[in-house]
Amino acid sequence: MAAGALVAGLGAVPAPAQAAAVDVVGTVRGLHARGASVKIEQVFIADAPDDTREGTGPSSGRNPERAAAGYHVKVSGIARLSRTGIAASEVHRLMTFGDPRRRQFLRDDAANGDRRSGDVLAQIGRRHRIRSVGGALYGFGPAYGGGSWRRLGRASGADALFGDQIVNIFEPGTLRTLVATATVKERAGKVFDADNRSVWSYAYQGTITFARLFKVSPSFREMLGGRLAPRYRNIKVLWRISTDLKGRPVVVQTQWRPGPGYPLEAVHGATRYSWDVRAKITAPRATRATRVPFADDLTDHFACRTRAADCGTPPPGKPW
Repeated sequence: MAAGALVAGLGAVPAPAQAAAVDVVGTVRGLHARGASVKIEQVFIADAPDDTREGTGPSSGRNPERAAAGYHVKVSGIARLSRTGIAASEVHRLMTFGDPRRRQFLRDDAANGDRRSGDVLAQIGRRHRIRSVGGALYGFGPAYGGGSWRRLGRASGADALFGDQIVNIFEPGTLRTLVATATVKERAGKVFDADNRSVWSYAYQGTITFARLFKVSPSFREMLGGRLAPRYRNIKVLWRISTDLKGRPVVVQTQWRPGPGYPLEAVHGATRYSWDVRAKITAPRATRATRVPFADDLTDHFACRTRAADCGTPPPGKPW
């Protein structure tokens, strides 16, 4: 993803020749300090291996990630920052894919008792709401049990916002690591914020492995259920952060391509931000707790929630 690349429909206009660097770390620290709120618009696309029922690719068994290639995920929402990260967030999420044959494969697998396929079917083409506030996660929509809010369990304020996007720049340690290891730091062209307003930008770009991101990012560990399977450690994430000329994040783009033999072969997309907004996020009236459905974010395909012997390493500094 070169500077000025097109990702998820985001363009860049050539930049003026001279410009001073911006301090995104210091600026984000200031946004935390004043409890700023931010609007989010996000699009992600994920490719999965072929299904043998189409006559191509490796055997899929009843894995829905192989029976639903071509996920397209659109997310919009708001978040409120705190001094240490994200205090609360709420998003509307819509997941689709365009191959009717593969949707039928999901129906067949769900009818045969595969819960994961049923979870995916419940989400396709239906808008869901997810809210994390006060140390808890809440869901609303068919995949969460119907027409009322359900409590899904304990979670950080960032939980609703991340899972399709895996890079959380509102974690101070994560952002410092990215900026320190960036291979590109430059005045770039215009990008578009969450309200489609064009903004002159400064860009940071680099790569990070799943293993390094798991080490520095609490929210990435949360997405993966606290464990990183050894075979996923070396997956490389290409990232790009575009800020306005004040240093406020405007676009975060990520792309990772594990390749054949992985639950998803490629994931790419972008999160766009708009500042100077208001966000009031409170805990909803919720009925009884329910389980979190599979694939209500893309990293579920890589999450490791089985026995320790079966996957990954413990969170840094903690025994199993």
